[in-house]
Amino acid sequence: MTELGTASIFLGLAFALYAVVGSVVGVWRGSRELVVSARRAAYLTLPLAVIPAAVLVTAFITHDFSLAYVYGHSDRVMDRAFVWVAFYAGNEGSLLFITVVLTGMAAAAIRFSPRSFTRSQPYTTAILMTVAAFFFLVLIFWANPFELLGFVPADGLGLNPLLTHPGMFFHPPLQMAGLVGIAIPFAYLTGSLISGGTTDEWLDHTRVSSIVVWAVLGVGILLGAWWAYTILGWGGYW
Repeated sequence: MTELGTASIFLGLAFALYAVVGSVVGVWRGSRELVVSARRAAYLTLPLAVIPAAVLVTAFITHDFSLAYVYGHSDRVMDRAFVWVAFYAGNEGSLLFITVVLTGMAAAAIRFSPRSFTRSQPYTTAILMTVAAFFFLVLIFWANPFELLGFVPADGLGLNPLLTHPGMFFHPPLQMAGLVGIAIPFAYLTGSLISGGTTDEWLDHTRVSSIVVWAVLGVGILLGAWWAYTILGWGGYW
């Protein structure tokens, strides 16, 4: 299973890079077929991010402590419900979660962009896939969630007790989604500027996506304030 997760991350990087190059070269050469091919490659980065996430969740459920990440963030007595929290409790898992969210948002942004974005869409795709490629690259070389320990311990170290709070089911994923989601309006805006579009083409759509991202991030921060006030005893100024 871990091989499947690792292979999916490598393929995700390959498809993201192809989407970047194909989008830009397709525009330069006037090849609609290449632009369409690159867009489809961008769509495929989503399942290629979901597969390793599913593999990692399965490893938590089956107590596969041969994985360093599972060993460091769970144990056999951990409540099954907190598998979701353990998934993004550390650096590797949170980066994988961010990659899933980013590729999902990117696929939706590309698929449902208005017709007025037709000229700028290849550049928008290239920008979003550049960001996605960065995260796939980090997962491969610096934060691999499928790194093996070299032995199989009887039990794990367990989840950080500070994270066993209801707010942790929503605060980290919403905050991470809000932070990485700003790539969507940025890509809309930058793609339009590169293609020579006018302000009217990108302003309304960028404004709406920015407000949505801001709302998601704001809710995530408020839930984090609840967690900090309850668990850490931080003051009511939150």
